[in-house]
Amino acid sequence: TWEYSAQFALRPYLYLLLHSLVGAPVAAVVGEQGSKVCVFYAIRMALGAISAACDTALVRATAKKASPEAASILLVLLMGSTGTFLASTTLLPSTFSMYAVTFAASAILEERWPAVIFASIVGVVWGWAVVGIAVMPYALAVLLCTPFARSLSVAVVGLLVTLTP
Repeated sequence: TWEYSAQFALRPYLYLLLHSLVGAPVAAVVGEQGSKVCVFYAIRMALGAISAACDTALVRATAKKASPEAASILLVLLMGSTGTFLASTTLLPSTFSMYAVTFAASAILEERWPAVIFASIVGVVWGWAVVGIAVMPYALAVLLCTPFARSLSVAVVGLLVTLTP
């Protein structure tokens, strides 16, 4: 379809290199006789662990910033979010962006501004460009809460790191 066409460049595939960090060692262990299914499920397990780590960071940050009760409510809501649960292990750029946005949200609550900037850049560049709209409130928070020169320097370094394969 048109959204997968290289002409429009809507889908980045740089994030697939990150999957090779898990897939290549597993493929080496299972060898040529091993199943590609093993590699596939190992990657999905790693993606699930990353998603769980991002959600955990958000719940912990909520407990620190708001209250343990608010964190408990967030945890219940996250546990009941079947769409997010199913998306957490898909091999899609939007899933990668979901991790980045979730991590950036936890970093905002903890006022770790360089982490907010870097996670947002990674989500947009390596994940899905449309996420740029979702992280605009994060950018506004960074601009309001940090010196502009520092934010700009972190953003430039983040762009250099993410755009250099």
